[in-house]
Amino acid sequence: MLAKLADRMAIVRNFRHPIGNHDQAISHVLTGGTDPDGQKNQGFSMGSMYARLRGANHPRTGMPTYHLLPETHKDPQYTREMNRVQLGSRPGPLGPSFAPFMPSGKGPAMENLTLRLSADRLKDRRHLLGQLDGLKRGLDDRDTGAGPSTFERQAVELLLGGATKAFDLSKESKTTRDRYDTRSFKVGKKTFLPSSLGDQMLLARRLVEAGAGFVTVQSAGWDMHADGNNPGVKDGMTMLGGPLDRALSALLEDLESRGLSEKTLVILTGDFGRTPKINNRGGRDHWANLCTLALWGGGLKMGQVIGRSDRQNAKPDGNAYSTPNLLATVMHHLFDVGTLRLSRSAPSPLLKLIEDHKPIGELF
Repeated sequence: MLAKLADRMAIVRNFRHPIGNHDQAISHVLTGGTDPDGQKNQGFSMGSMYARLRGANHPRTGMPTYHLLPETHKDPQYTREMNRVQLGSRPGPLGPSFAPFMPSGKGPAMENLTLRLSADRLKDRRHLLGQLDGLKRGLDDRDTGAGPSTFERQAVELLLGGATKAFDLSKESKTTRDRYDTRSFKVGKKTFLPSSLGDQMLLARRLVEAGAGFVTVQSAGWDMHADGNNPGVKDGMTMLGGPLDRALSALLEDLESRGLSEKTLVILTGDFGRTPKINNRGGRDHWANLCTLALWGGGLKMGQVIGRSDRQNAKPDGNAYSTPNLLATVMHHLFDVGTLRLSRSAPSPLLKLIEDHKPIGELF
């Protein structure tokens, strides 16, 4: 299904980085190289960086800017992989305000977005608050001379403007849900459950429509060592490639049909690549010398293959791009860097990060 969309894709064939261990590589990639060795002693995720520059919430709807949609699973190995992605998605020194919102995570995340009062009672309370503040405003009838604070306005919009509805996939038509549906694929290491990747992708699209600015979707289980704990290439690609093919192609077609593809940059990557040679068990092992990177949309130049590998498919042939280039590409897509330089709210260390590294030039 993705092959049909190749003309709308940019495949980067010369992307690499130096780390071949899951735990460290996941942090290194998700932080755009700001965690250079993957030890989590420094750095912050690209999503947190964007949230710091854009604001933790959408200025009108109040929707959190940054979301993480991990694959929850009963399998212990899948849980470990989810935890690695959560750590890689951290805000680090930027502070907890810029951490990703996790609707499926631990804690009362979704409960805090749910209005527990009737609309009339909320209106009464807001009216009382207005009186206490020396203001006279109702829920929809506000004085022009004195309005609510930015935070209060965002909070009310978040509760009443349908933020929680964005998380409700039942609002979609059956046709749309069926197009994304990946539950026929069973995934796991030791415990196998229906793939949730389709639901994650559909939720990502709904969040983008509702005002989210950066959404990370995790797909676990891509080790194919054929070592007893992991499948070989053939079985592994059937188990994981099938859901990815269906869910991601559904997302791309859905974004295009809604006029969102030029505004939304979709990036497919992983912790690292896999060995160019199949091992003696029929599997592939860790390989950071050549990694997965493909992009769609975002108003960038699609329909191209960027760079090339050597004849052994083992490393870039000539110039290579790495994680800081990916970070710069994301930020140059999301911001007019010249305008960002003039913003007093943009910390200079973050601007320097963007300016010190070149984006993937062929995309612009």
